[in-house]
Amino acid sequence: MNKVMEHEIPFMREANRVQQLTKGFSNDQKFVIDDKYLIRLFPLDDVNHRKRELETINMLSSLSDFVPKAIEIGVQEALGLAYMVLTYLPGKDGEEALGSLTEREQYHVGFQAGKELKKLHEYPAPEGTEPWNIHKKRKSDRYIEELKLLEDIDTVVISRLIPFGQIDGFY
Repeated sequence: MNKVMEHEIPFMREANRVQQLTKGFSNDQKFVIDDKYLIRLFPLDDVNHRKRELETINMLSSLSDFVPKAIEIGVQEALGLAYMVLTYLPGKDGEEALGSLTEREQYHVGFQAGKELKKLHEYPAPEGTEPWNIHKKRKSDRYIEELKLLEDIDTVVISRLIPFGQIDGFY
């Protein structure tokens, strides 16, 4: 990892162990610090949006032990980045872990996840939040555009996927 980054970002200065996480769907750079904190690095342009996200995370963490606690958000002009610090919740990747469980265990895990989601849905979406289906549609449209840019993907596959993403209310 970049030594400048380690020096400029609090929580990384005194770290004994820094591990980069490469899984997930966001474009953020993610680092686990001493198995206690998660640092997410993102573009400076996203700071205002991420401040609202931090407030939401704080509220949701009060409803469930499975939501990390938000600690701070900061800007590092010298790096051209902003960062968010959260508590780190250790665990196994669900995609990998579920495959090793029996069907009954998978059902139980899914049921527990549903109970936690019910708690989280008690918190209303922030004022001005766009409807979920519109947000999801825009995301799927972005994925389709990225698919079209792939040179080695079968054009027949793309032509079959695109109509699904173009149906209003698909999600």
